[in-house]
Amino acid sequence: MSDNTPRLILPYIVQSQAQKEVTHAVGLNRLDAFTQTAVETIALTAPPVGIEGNLYIVGAGATGGWIGKDNQLAQFIGGSWVFYTPFEGLRVWDKQTAQPLVYKGSTWQNEFSAASKIGFFGATPVVKATVSFGNTDNEIGGLAISAAYSQAEVQALRDKCEKLADDVRALKAALSSYGLV
Repeated sequence: MSDNTPRLILPYIVQSQAQKEVTHAVGLNRLDAFTQTAVETIALTAPPVGIEGNLYIVGAGATGGWIGKDNQLAQFIGGSWVFYTPFEGLRVWDKQTAQPLVYKGSTWQNEFSAASKIGFFGATPVVKATVSFGNTDNEIGGLAISAAYSQAEVQALRDKCEKLADDVRALKAALSSYGLV
């Protein structure tokens, strides 16, 4: 058995352990950092004057006390900086930009970016392609049109086209809600 939980790396208190309160405090500090996570900013590469409890995402090319900690979460707690390695799917709120961020691969990404939006069949949305029409057999929605069409056929076609237009508007609204159109 590991000494820590698998995802948040919270330390377990083991039987006959000395100073259990220290292990418990470390676990509480990690929970404080990972529960409803909100960072002050992601732009800093050098540690600011620490304010107890503040959390930052260390910027690329970090210097000073943050050197070698790029993309990690840095929390000022107990008078010093504590660093946490993010895990795939970790979400944080960036207070400075008022935007949600997600850790994906090895970088922090804006959760509203195109790369994180829903695509068709799990694919990332792509550039719009030319649409080709499939109505080569003179049929729209199961409605056959004769060469010498009647007024009833014209009305039926008009009704089908209105339903099709409603479907297209609904589809466009759905795609717009995902930012795909």
